[in-house]
Order: sequence, then structure tokens, then C-alpha cells
Amino acid sequence: MALFSMRPACPACGGSDVRRSHRKNGEEKGSFAFKVPFRCRDCRTRFFGVNRAKVLGVASLCTVLIGVTGAVRYLEMHLIDLELLGARIRTLFGMY
Repeated sequence: MALFSMRPACPACGGSDVRRSHRKNGEEKGSFAFKVPFRCRDCRTRFFGVNRAKVLGVASLCTVLIGVTGAVRYLEMHLIDLELLGARIRTLFGMY
């Protein structure tokens, strides 16, 4: 079964026949960034589960940003070193 299609088990009855539910109000829509509502078809209990796709997306974005930031920092340090080396060579050979 795919990671994103797995449904959580109902916390009340333990059943696996659950479906996505609608968010009821503005507070639910804005306050639960990584939570999604579900409803158990067996006992009708409404509960929240984790939105795995959103969590994975944010984690992937953070990983990419950290990698890009590290690469930029690495290149900046080496370009500064090359600029200093070039200045030393020009000074050494009287190219100024």
C-alpha cells in the first residue's frame, strides 16, 4: 500500500474503514496545518490524522533548502579563496 493512501485506524473502535471528513469551521481550517479530519464508517467517530503528503513535502523542501544553502556557502568560500589567490598572483608578477 502506498504511503499517501494509508488510512489511520479509528481511535475509538480500531476499525480501518475510515474516510476523509470535511473541515467544519474556520478554526479547523487554519489551525491544523498537518492534520486532516477523518470519520470512521463503523462507529461514526470523527478524529484527526496526520497529512503525510504535506509532512513529506515540507521535509523535502527543508532538505533541498539546506542543501542549496550549503552549496552556496561552500562556493562563496572557495570563490573568495580564488579571488585572494588571484590577487596574490597578480601582485607577485607585477600585473597591477
